[in-house]
Amino acid sequence: MGTGEIYLDFAAITFTVFCGAFVFLVLYLHKEGKREGFPIRHDGRVDSFGDGVGGLPDPKTYKMAHGQGERTVPGPMPEQYELKATPTRPHPGAPLEPTGDPMVDGVGPAAYAIRPERPDLTIDGTPRIVPLRVDSDHKVLPSYLHDAGLSTEISSWALALIGLFNIIGAFVCGWLGGIVSKKKTLATVYLLRGIIIAAFIVIPPTPVTALLFGAAMGLLWLGTIPLTSGLIMVFFGPRYLSMLYGMVFLSHQIGSFVGAWLGGIWYDWFGNYEAMWWLNAAAGVFAFLVNWAIREPRPAVAAA
Repeated sequence: MGTGEIYLDFAAITFTVFCGAFVFLVLYLHKEGKREGFPIRHDGRVDSFGDGVGGLPDPKTYKMAHGQGERTVPGPMPEQYELKATPTRPHPGAPLEPTGDPMVDGVGPAAYAIRPERPDLTIDGTPRIVPLRVDSDHKVLPSYLHDAGLSTEISSWALALIGLFNIIGAFVCGWLGGIVSKKKTLATVYLLRGIIIAAFIVIPPTPVTALLFGAAMGLLWLGTIPLTSGLIMVFFGPRYLSMLYGMVFLSHQIGSFVGAWLGGIWYDWFGNYEAMWWLNAAAGVFAFLVNWAIREPRPAVAAA
């Protein structure tokens, strides 16, 4: 028989309310997370668009920082260029077959996205991504010359001379590696690098010395490539050349990153590149000693 009394289990009620609130929070965050990137375009023979589970959130207008106006999301999607390609299969995600010139029509490697005609800014209001063609601080040499009072025109010409003489240096060093000792030629290239860098630091920078430095470093910059690959061929033969030279090039890229990164850190700390220049000169001398100590195999002599 009932007594007419009602019992409330507050623990069960609290747990139920918590679970309901948690489910509501998950659904709300899932919906809010679709303010950008939606509706999703489903490609196929006929393109369709989907809002995902739960639909899209109500439009909300945000004020952009640094006077960039307002933006409403979800909102009108930016107009994209006409994709001149057709799917090779009816299912979504099928490869596309260009209907014309893919490099002109923006298909594959030439594809691009329509973006606002303004740069993406950092929290401080400076451009987050700066094209290298207009960034004067992406190389140690231009910054060093600028700090020395030389114009950006001289810096640009010095870099251009490095690129021009790279061609000559790679050809000459490869030719020398075919007629004299590869290891001695490679060691000499590194020693000359160290000497030229040390001389460039000691001598006060002028337009003439900057241009001469660019030409000299260009002669020695890529000259190591044919000599290094030639030594790998001598020691290990052509079978593993691709793999071993790939490892050499990978270590080169890691060293390039570490050198550039340390140079920037040093400049932020001390306001100059002096120590990094001397470190590069010392690295050239060290590379000379290491390569000179290589025991290069003697070429086989055919039997008479």
